[in-house]
Amino acid sequence: MRRILTVWVVLLGLALAQYENRLLVGFQESQAIYPGGGTVAFGSAKLIAEALGLGYLEASGKVYLSLGSRVAAFGISSQGADAVRFLNAYRYQGSLWVPVRELARNLDLYYRNDYGAPVLALRPARLLEVQRAVAGSSERYILRFDRDVQVRLLANNPPRLAMIGVREVPDAPPDSPVSYSREDWGTEIYLPQGNDPPRLLFLPKQVVVERGGLTRLPRVVLDAGHGGTDTGVVVGSLREKDLVLSVSQRLQKLLQGRLEVILTRNSDRAVPLLARAQYATSAQVFISLHASGGKPGYGL
Repeated sequence: MRRILTVWVVLLGLALAQYENRLLVGFQESQAIYPGGGTVAFGSAKLIAEALGLGYLEASGKVYLSLGSRVAAFGISSQGADAVRFLNAYRYQGSLWVPVRELARNLDLYYRNDYGAPVLALRPARLLEVQRAVAGSSERYILRFDRDVQVRLLANNPPRLAMIGVREVPDAPPDSPVSYSREDWGTEIYLPQGNDPPRLLFLPKQVVVERGGLTRLPRVVLDAGHGGTDTGVVVGSLREKDLVLSVSQRLQKLLQGRLEVILTRNSDRAVPLLARAQYATSAQVFISLHASGGKPGYGL
């Protein structure tokens, strides 16, 4: 009996050893490293971005990975211990490696640990509706999803887009100008032909496909500061994040119709700084709303 138990333990150890330093990303198998001999798994930032169709950018001493309007930003450390302590990207052997679980948390990716091997994947997404809107000479198709997704432009005219990880789409009427094609990695969407190349704008749970002239209502972005775990200033039971969200929603109602008004957040959620900056690039006016505690009678 003892010999059988010993053999079983050895076989189990060999099986687990096969999973060491493995990282499963989507349908690909890659390598995981553990800086400083710790337990925090890091994966190649570029490989993860390519395997999952994420946006990737290295700039100003940081590396950014994005999924739709969600952005994960990592500082860069050259020492493994610092990378683990601060959950930074780790520069190792000429490549950048990012903490897998932290990346999954920031981008709302699927994550699990399978016999010691981290598994990272996109969560299945659903396209809820496609709306067409015309403002002057500008035409827009608004794609609304149940979560943030990555969309890539495959062809300009007629527009053909890859909706990565999108497994469900609404039924299209027989005469609809919009059609779909199911693929292993998600869904392609085909939009009607036009005269101008499309532009993509990423908003929370939305992707806007815009083409035509830029003669439209001035676009104002109202940025309610803080959100999620970042409450901002708290005075009694009043939290800054709640106050500025309420003000931005009221301003939207007052301005809508005379201006095109977009909110960076319409609920109590965290919005990364880079995502706020992306909103600003498409706006004529960007207003960031904050509040501070002070004497009675003083406010924003």
